[in-house]
Amino acid sequence: MLYYQQEQYLKALDIYDKITVKKYTDFDIFIHNYGLILLELGDDKKGFKNLKASIAHNKKTEDKNGLAQAYSNIAYFLIKLKKLKQAKIYLDSANVIPKKHLTLRTLRYKYNHLYSYYRHSDFQDISRAYLDSIYICNEMIYKQKVNQEIQEIKTSYEREQKLKRKVQIKDSELERFEKQMLQGIISFLAVLITVLSLMFLYIYKNIKNQNKSILLENRLLQSQMTPHFIFNALSVLQGMILNKKETQAMKYLSKFSKLLRMNLENSRIKFVVLTEEIKEIEHYLELQNLGSEIPFKYSITVEEAIKNQLMVPPMLIQPFIENAIVHGFTNECIDKQIDISITFNNKKLQCMVCDNGIGIEHTLSKKSTTKKSLAIIIIKERLQLLAKECKQKTKVTIEDRKHQGEHGTQVYLVLPYKNL
Repeated sequence: MLYYQQEQYLKALDIYDKITVKKYTDFDIFIHNYGLILLELGDDKKGFKNLKASIAHNKKTEDKNGLAQAYSNIAYFLIKLKKLKQAKIYLDSANVIPKKHLTLRTLRYKYNHLYSYYRHSDFQDISRAYLDSIYICNEMIYKQKVNQEIQEIKTSYEREQKLKRKVQIKDSELERFEKQMLQGIISFLAVLITVLSLMFLYIYKNIKNQNKSILLENRLLQSQMTPHFIFNALSVLQGMILNKKETQAMKYLSKFSKLLRMNLENSRIKFVVLTEEIKEIEHYLELQNLGSEIPFKYSITVEEAIKNQLMVPPMLIQPFIENAIVHGFTNECIDKQIDISITFNNKKLQCMVCDNGIGIEHTLSKKSTTKKSLAIIIIKERLQLLAKECKQKTKVTIEDRKHQGEHGTQVYLVLPYKNL
């Protein structure tokens, strides 16, 4: 199942095929997991047969948690096959089982699959409700882990205290040599407990950082694709329809829906291929130009050697482009230009976003930019977390180009990356 989690399904299948003893192959966990591997490899007939056999086995043994897992997993693969009506039947069966019989992980899997179902069924309000349930499950699992680690530390401490009391009693009875040996043992145990405590603390901090990263990514998505942006897009679309520009309206609507989908999909992934991120940026720029009375020019320059070789965190560059369009250009600007360049030098992935607008200093003095500042703060916090994870240095610098004798704003980013 480690190979399964790493999506190395053929290796997983090879190992499972080596298990031939009947008393092991009759285990529900064998039947269930074997079915999952077969479904991932495209063998739908055998895969669903195994999961249905798992359902029958769990009904017989009255294992409600295992039954919920089997129902939920069948629904998941039916959703992947776009058989939503059949998937709903199994999801309803899983929902009937009371929560008190389910583990937190099984409950989270069930909510994940319900979220996936309603997202594919275009019931966004319901899918968001299940997204909240997933978040609550994650919080409960996190708290459960922390409580378990605290209890382990407490148990270790109590064991240490008992050992100390025993040693004090022995000290009065043993000779000097024996006392020294016992003191050495106590010292060793104290060091061991300290090391274990530090390990637990490290694990605790990692879990906390992971949850913080998820929250920051959600906040970033909300700050980028705000209701204000969606409202503006719909207003532009309404204007096109009223002016009977049906062809242009259809094109605008198509690009807008694709951009929303791309943002939603990428918001759940930590790293995407650089070419995919560039496509999303181009899509965003094209959409903004379609709804603009005076279109702006733009250029995107990326080193060929890194296009298909590196992966980057999604939606880190787009907010700065949006700031350039929304805050950097005024109605008086005619020859608008945005230049984006991405280079790789000295093991650093560098991105430069330049515009020829009014400049950041003029923008800040002209009106409040609380939303923009919030987005930049969130990006910096997210970069700090990613820098720790990737063990790479990151940087964000925003300068007014008037100091270089030019107009506009220049944003310099050093991004974390992974090799594809």
